[in-house]
Amino acid sequence: MKNKNKKILLSWSNMYIFNERIMPLIPHLAKNFDIYIVLTPTHKFIVDLLLQTLQDWENSHLIKKVYIGAQFSKQLSVYAFINKLSKELKDITFDIWLSNFANFPEITIYNKLTSQNTFKIALSTNTTVLNYHLSNLNISQKEYKNKLNINTLTKLLKNNKNRTDKHINKTFNIRRKIKNLFGLINRKISNNILKYTNDGKFILNKLYSPRNKFTMMGDDIFDIILFHTKLESRAHNSLFKAENIQTQCISVDFNLNICRCNNKTIKKDIIFATTAFVGEYDSPQSYKVSILKSLQAIYIKFGERKIYLKKHPAETGLWVNVLVEYLILNNIDACML
Repeated sequence: MKNKNKKILLSWSNMYIFNERIMPLIPHLAKNFDIYIVLTPTHKFIVDLLLQTLQDWENSHLIKKVYIGAQFSKQLSVYAFINKLSKELKDITFDIWLSNFANFPEITIYNKLTSQNTFKIALSTNTTVLNYHLSNLNISQKEYKNKLNINTLTKLLKNNKNRTDKHINKTFNIRRKIKNLFGLINRKISNNILKYTNDGKFILNKLYSPRNKFTMMGDDIFDIILFHTKLESRAHNSLFKAENIQTQCISVDFNLNICRCNNKTIKKDIIFATTAFVGEYDSPQSYKVSILKSLQAIYIKFGERKIYLKKHPAETGLWVNVLVEYLILNNIDACML
């Protein structure tokens, strides 16, 4: 039986995922839910492409309302937009909140928009901070299965400091240093404003707790976090269980069958979509070592195969080219797609 009284909030910034995976679901969701959409886009040009469709859906009452805020990179404007929006939506009781904001501070404002009875789902489409740490640590199966807690991770990071320091890129990149400095200043200002407007006790004690240093998930906010690999869901479930967090972690298939690259590859090849350092000339040495170790592990388990690296659609830098050269020098059969 259709129930148009149920309400779902979709809050999104990654417009590629929203366009490819969420837009096709909306007509189906509309059969059972009143849909409210909030976008703080990573790439405005995708919003421009979708805008007419979203407006048509709103005019035809397929969705209740779409709100489009500042571009994601403009953090202060995003916080101001969401905080203002929270006043407009405060009287709406949402049954479900689906978001890709699992690892961003603005989830704290969205959390105020929802009630304790709202079922909260986060979609994690990137490699997580926890798995990044685990891939760089000498951790045994016993520690992984039985002792994966904050104390273990902190001890492992401390013991591995000298080993990881050897892989840090010592090259002084003035452009990256300036960019990182401005990013740090912006985050500190943004967080202070967020603290002032949204009771910073919650943010300081939970979002930036020692646990979230390793997860960056706002992990006790969501009921379920969906991951893109079984390994990541297993790692987070182990850590959450040890830390007495009730959030359930499960893996879902994010593979797209619409990739235009498939005619250039064969079934056993691997396509590696890159996104981490958009616009940069190079990536940190520690990152390249991490990618190399991951691909070497694949070679050991599944045998050698060709690795196709695909640039992000908004990529303007050369770091992927440099990464390909690095992998080739280390006996990985890599090339640009």
